[in-house]
Amino acid sequence: MASDVPDRSVRVLSTKYDGSPHYDYEARFVDHDRSLLRLYVPVGTTMTSYRGVFPTRVAFTALFFTDGDRWYNCYHNHWTGPRASIESYANVSLPAAFDGETVRWVDLDLDVLVRRTGGASIVDHDEFLEHRERFAYPDALARRAAEGHRHRRLLARTARQGQGDHDGRRGGGPMSRIRLGDIAQARSGDKGDGSNVGVFVSNEADYELIRRVLTTDRVKAHFRGICFGDVERYELPNLFA
Repeated sequence: MASDVPDRSVRVLSTKYDGSPHYDYEARFVDHDRSLLRLYVPVGTTMTSYRGVFPTRVAFTALFFTDGDRWYNCYHNHWTGPRASIESYANVSLPAAFDGETVRWVDLDLDVLVRRTGGASIVDHDEFLEHRERFAYPDALARRAAEGHRHRRLLARTARQGQGDHDGRRGGGPMSRIRLGDIAQARSGDKGDGSNVGVFVSNEADYELIRRVLTTDRVKAHFRGICFGDVERYELPNLFA
């Protein structure tokens, strides 16, 4: 499959709350759709970090949210051999900023690990508590960061938005299947020879996912035994529908 990704590099630069270095690496631009910036990082990419300089062992897709309201970013690993237990990874952070060339974000220590078994867990509590005292996190910031405890399932689903981006190609890599009913609800009705189906979800992350994959062609194919006309789609982003 030919790549539809522009030949464009984006620098990813993160720090800790006191401004000390965290991670610095180059990624391939995939797309920037409204508030979601999607990047692809090939295996062997040089990572400069507080732990040293090393090449990545696995390719991954990075998801950054540029709406100023999301206090996390997500990585989804694309294992090509025997799959490791960690499938996706979410960093709790200050909201990311993107100027067209560089993504900048501040790490707030807590991380959500999504394992291939489907479980999600919060890690690095000790680092969070240590840095909260050392860097003097404001109380409001500490409370917001700690909200990750209550959003593990959301972060797990959000991280999996990167499953369809492999080797810099949208939809070109291995993808795990989930049922639409796992994340969405629907209502339907009919009048005469026409029918309508309303699909809605509970959050923006899932809305961006269904907006991308629930195309008119897929709907027509699903109802191929009873749908003989055109399928029209109407988007209601304020309702996540």
